[in-house]
Amino acid sequence: MKKKTVSILGSTGSIGQSTLSVIQQNQDKFKVWALSGHSNLAKLAEQTRIFMPQHVVLPQENKEAFLTYLGKYTLPLEIHDEKEGLVYISEHKEIDLVVAAIVGSIGVLPIMAAAKAGKTIALATKEAIVLAGELLTTTCHNTGATLLPVDSEHNAIFQCLQTDNKIESLTLTASGGPFYRTDLADFPSITLEQALKHPKWNMGKKITIDSATLMNKALEVIEAKWLFNIQANQVQVTIHPQAVIHSFVSFQDGSTLAQLGQADMRIPISYCLGYPKRIRSGCEPLKLDQLENLSFHSVDHSKFPTLNMAYRMLELGGGCCAAFNGANEAITEAFLNKQISFITIFSLLAKAIQHIEEQQKILPYLQKLETIEDALQANHWGSEYIRSILQNN
Repeated sequence: MKKKTVSILGSTGSIGQSTLSVIQQNQDKFKVWALSGHSNLAKLAEQTRIFMPQHVVLPQENKEAFLTYLGKYTLPLEIHDEKEGLVYISEHKEIDLVVAAIVGSIGVLPIMAAAKAGKTIALATKEAIVLAGELLTTTCHNTGATLLPVDSEHNAIFQCLQTDNKIESLTLTASGGPFYRTDLADFPSITLEQALKHPKWNMGKKITIDSATLMNKALEVIEAKWLFNIQANQVQVTIHPQAVIHSFVSFQDGSTLAQLGQADMRIPISYCLGYPKRIRSGCEPLKLDQLENLSFHSVDHSKFPTLNMAYRMLELGGGCCAAFNGANEAITEAFLNKQISFITIFSLLAKAIQHIEEQQKILPYLQKLETIEDALQANHWGSEYIRSILQNN
């Protein structure tokens, strides 16, 4: 059987490393054709020696240091600059599957290139569908590209939907991050170090902060609307601290299906890599008789207003979700740099929402997205608005 050729965008991050772990479990099924990394050059060099890709993508200024880490390596290897290289390894005719695991808007263009080329895309990059969900899903429909969700919640929904499509509602589960039990009165004293201690998942700093504010669920609501072609009000969120059930799907007949598994990203990754068949992930099945009681809680919107903000952006449409994402990126960066407090994240997001509502009457790319460049412009506009506020304070 012919091996699937795989490009991994963001191979040195947690999703990329988990993807390579799954591939090691199934070496007879996959060939790593290309890897991309950014700053973790030692890890990228190690991955290159182990998986022997034909192409590696990284920033041009990091090439010399990467070659130093790589050392003596005699196999043919093409090294590409990040800007053009990401698109190249996403749309090339040799590629069967693109694993998109880059954090941030940098992943939008290569993912769209893969969609235009009709590739199968294992999507872990939230920004691509938050910025340009309608454009991306329409492109996939027109070219025959397949979009497979890697996020554990959306992957759980995708698995449950293989039986029926008469959906009543979807419920995304959230661990609640570190503060769902914290009183709102104590939010002003939350530190960066506390916000970076996620109780269940080991993720990058930006995503971990998004989890602490429940912005990750806000973005996932936007993703779910486009991934599963449903109305925003059909997407719900519930707090499930144990992170055993990854999402629910409720159907019109009153049935509800749920997907359970270890809190390990290798499970949804393996489902995307092997789809439509299941392959080894390297994870053990749950021992149901050893589970503690599973609990579920409503979201306190007074503490976490980010969810309602996402519903508002979907209601406005156009490039508003992209602008919302850009604003959040700039706000999170400021918090990580200790420029603002944790609770200020929410007040700055509220200002961004108000500004987006006002400016949508004026700016064409907030009113309607015609191209992927419009989405990127809206994202940039949102981040620049926040930076202007921070500079003037």
